[in-house]
Amino acid sequence: MSSEGTAVAAKHTARAPSSFGWIVTTIVALVVFKTLGVVAGLATFGAYYWLQPRIGTFFAMVLSAVLGVVVGVGLAVGLASNSNPAVPSGSKASQELTPAQMPLQKVGSLSLNYPFSFTANEAEAQVMMSGLSAENPTTPIDLSVYNSQPSCGLGEVRLVVATYPAELQASVDGAAAGAISRVSGLEGITNPQTETVPVDVSGLPARLTSFSAQRWGGVLGAEFLAVLDEQSNTLWQLQFIFAKNATSDYSTLEEARLCAKQIVKPDYP
Repeated sequence: MSSEGTAVAAKHTARAPSSFGWIVTTIVALVVFKTLGVVAGLATFGAYYWLQPRIGTFFAMVLSAVLGVVVGVGLAVGLASNSNPAVPSGSKASQELTPAQMPLQKVGSLSLNYPFSFTANEAEAQVMMSGLSAENPTTPIDLSVYNSQPSCGLGEVRLVVATYPAELQASVDGAAAGAISRVSGLEGITNPQTETVPVDVSGLPARLTSFSAQRWGGVLGAEFLAVLDEQSNTLWQLQFIFAKNATSDYSTLEEARLCAKQIVKPDYP
């Protein structure tokens, strides 16, 4: 046999598959499968099959075992990070906070426990002011609108802060009636039900209004809190609106309604 033929034969013999290699790899793959999952076990088998003819039985066994463990650990870490990602302020996970867990913040001088920040909506405030006559004595001299992301089943969250001229005493009862009138006038509203009760918020007179109605094959609910600071003649109107589709059962609104009432936390006389 020529020297070239001897070298080729030796090379082939050194890298020929052996039953020992497959037995060891099978045991390793089963261990990896049990501890790190089926993908890691298959990766061990596949790596040995591909590496053995190229680098020989021993190195193929070692590297395939390492590769299987790396794949398994990598998948485990990836799944763990996806199941518990960093929660941004606008994510659904953060909306699962109960009112007791919500941070206290001050919005338009009104303190609220709420997980998301309120942002001034100047465009909406301008639209509201443009619909009012400057000559009308009931027109506020200053009006601000704040919006926030809905939480715990709520649909819309809004705070309207209006300061009225000194010659006009703002009315907390008028604010409650106005809120009922506005939501009752929405298109599709039928069978409205309302209840307004006097409450106290930080020593200021307030009214808490609960609203329910049928709308477009579902039910719509709202909680309105009107708070009056008589010294500054400023009226805060906190509005929570929520709905359930394809039902006429008002009880489906109770979870969101309870959350809204816990957020405002008024003191009942």
